[in-house]
Amino acid sequence: MTRFSLDEIEHRKKKTLQWLESLRVPEERFRYRFSENSGESLFTSCFALFILDLFRETENLSKKEKQDWANHIRSFQRQDDGLFYPDPIHHPDVERAVYQVSCFSLSALRILGEQPKYRLSVVDQWKSPESVKNYLRERGCHLGRSGSGNKAMFQGLFLIYERELSGNNSLDEALNSWFEFHEKHKNKHGFWGAGAGSLYYHGLQNAYHQLVVYEYLGREYSKIENAARIASLIQDPWGGFAPTLGGGACKDYDAAHFVGLATTKEKELNPEWRKVLLRAAEHALDNGNADGGFCESVVRDSGGPMRVLQELRFCGSAKRREIFFQRVYATLKAKTRRNQKKNRRWVAEAQYFSESTLWDTWFRWLLVSEVVKITEVESASMFQFQRGAGIGYFRKSDADVAKAALPRTTCGTG
Repeated sequence: MTRFSLDEIEHRKKKTLQWLESLRVPEERFRYRFSENSGESLFTSCFALFILDLFRETENLSKKEKQDWANHIRSFQRQDDGLFYPDPIHHPDVERAVYQVSCFSLSALRILGEQPKYRLSVVDQWKSPESVKNYLRERGCHLGRSGSGNKAMFQGLFLIYERELSGNNSLDEALNSWFEFHEKHKNKHGFWGAGAGSLYYHGLQNAYHQLVVYEYLGREYSKIENAARIASLIQDPWGGFAPTLGGGACKDYDAAHFVGLATTKEKELNPEWRKVLLRAAEHALDNGNADGGFCESVVRDSGGPMRVLQELRFCGSAKRREIFFQRVYATLKAKTRRNQKKNRRWVAEAQYFSESTLWDTWFRWLLVSEVVKITEVESASMFQFQRGAGIGYFRKSDADVAKAALPRTTCGTG
């Protein structure tokens, strides 16, 4: 890489593992607090496992430790629909909370080499191509409605999980209808929605979730080069991809992932995209804290004259008028919320933007690991990516999806 050597990355990994261990609930291998000042939940158990797996530390877990961890996760699964229910549920959108933690739980079980206790019967409501499209329409996925990308991803992943766990190839038709719907409604930038936000920041972050399904099944994501160009356009001088100064762990990763996948279509890495990715990785590492964890943004909670000058530079560096106005709006909105905490609703407590959390740490390291994978071939063994469908899976070649690809059928119009 450029500013950070591979030795430095290895050192930072060790510090992160020490920080992660400090969050573990005593005497419980599989329970971790979300941050130093937060509680724990099924979500946080999964996030901790994802970090350990990315660092290849799950290879050091004993068979009993893996079984105990899997039993803990399975204890949240219900027999009636096969979904996992966090207790308590902190998010006002119960469907989102349950579907999200179910996807994370199924990914975690796959990492542990274990199976869910019950069949994922929630997919029975999507037996026909039209029922798949009706769900997507009702959630506003074709309009790029806020949160609709998540809902689309959940549906796609559930169909994939059930297809793989049960061997039910009849779900291929449902999955193909999922793709038909999305291809029909995609905008010129490769996202969903028609407003200015859907063409830049919101559109890119929202569309990342559908990209997860495309990527795993090896389905060509039309206009991915357009999406990668938008990502490079919205990148700020420090390497972030958020509409506010300092970036954001999730927003930064989503954008960099689009660029990273676009590079897989090229024989040689585009120098411009290489620069975008390296700057993004440096920015991700810059958001590490002294405790070894990573945060949403190290500068979001700061103030003073220097912050004002940085914000002026941030907004002024916009490469398009639409991006400029979106940055100004988001910056002014953020100023009214300075020193407020961010509540992701995975635990009861909210956290400061500069506070180290499991989620931010996982996403910051996901970004770094993918850039290392793309730009530093000799260091590929430093990290490992999840083999199952979901966030944390990264395809570097067509061979990675040979087993997952599904046959295409004609299901009608979207």
